[in-house]
Amino acid sequence: AAGAELVVFPEGYPGPVNPGSRYDAFGPLAARAAELRLHVVASRIVPAGAGHALELSLIDDSGRIAGSYRRTTPIGPYIYHDIDAWGFDYVEADRPPQGVETRLGRIGLLVCSEVFPPELSRLLALQGADLIVYPAGGAINELLPAWRTLIWARSIENLVFTAACQNLYGAEKGVATIASPEKVLAESAEEGLVVADLDFE
Repeated sequence: AAGAELVVFPEGYPGPVNPGSRYDAFGPLAARAAELRLHVVASRIVPAGAGHALELSLIDDSGRIAGSYRRTTPIGPYIYHDIDAWGFDYVEADRPPQGVETRLGRIGLLVCSEVFPPELSRLLALQGADLIVYPAGGAINELLPAWRTLIWARSIENLVFTAACQNLYGAEKGVATIASPEKVLAESAEEGLVVADLDFE
């Protein structure tokens, strides 16, 4: 209804994000994406080695998974135990991020605090990314000022659009931001939708 062609959900949505939960949320989500002719970035945990990996997927407007990325940074397994609802042993992937071609443009996928190491965003920019998204899990709290700065900085230094969003688990403020190299196009610290028009030309 807001005119979006790409929807980016926070890290772990629609899941599952806990090994004790088993359900298929991607099937219904893909069907809805096709029905509404939307591209959707969604995520879930998947089995990996002796633990699990956090996997982002880009579902295209036909309902097909056009590309996926498993978090590579940092080295596990200590993350994903700080949020009780998640609680899994994270195993980092060994395949670097690859942009996903869509009819909208080339979209790069990174996870949460992967906004911090500049090399991952630069790799996607060198591959021709038009937009890099950083869905986050939440509980960013005292790092919020750094996050807001880095989301825009990654856009400036790589000459791409960037976008981030996160789960809100309680009273914390959010990090929803959409940036171009010239300016921050939209941002919000509250729950809800953040929408912006991106001109890849």
